Amino acid sequence: MMGEAATESTQELCRYIRDTWMTDGLWAPQAWCVFRKSIRTNNDVEGWHHALNKEAGAKSPFYLLLDVLHDAAKFVQVQVLLVSEGKLRRLRRRRMQTLEARLFRYWGEFEDGARSTDRLLRACARLLGNMDASMDV
Repeated sequence: MMGEAATESTQELCRYIRDTWMTDGLWAPQAWCVFRKSIRTNNDVEGWHHALNKEAGAKSPFYLLLDVLHDAAKFVQVQVLLVSEGKLRRLRRRRMQTLEARLFRYWGEFEDGARSTDRLLRACARLLGNMDASMDV
């Protein structure tokens, strides 16, 4: 990557990535690499927060909020038990399932040699970001 950096600012970015994320030792690539890993969102937390606000109200007195949090904590214990017994599974939106399936397909094509690194990165950027729809994937 460093050899292909055309400008000084691009070379500086490459040095930063190499020094901070690849050779520093503080952050091993396994800690930050998301290749072949499921997409993680905070939708579960946002949903819980929305339900909590609905139950307690936005400007609840402290002791009312404590009661709501205590009830939520009891419910979490039940959920943990159900998950550990395989009786409760995470619900995922169809859009996220479709997006993740396409991402894993792109990764598979890359590993099989049917997709170049450049095409993989462009496809991932288009899929996960707001890239120009005319880009080749």
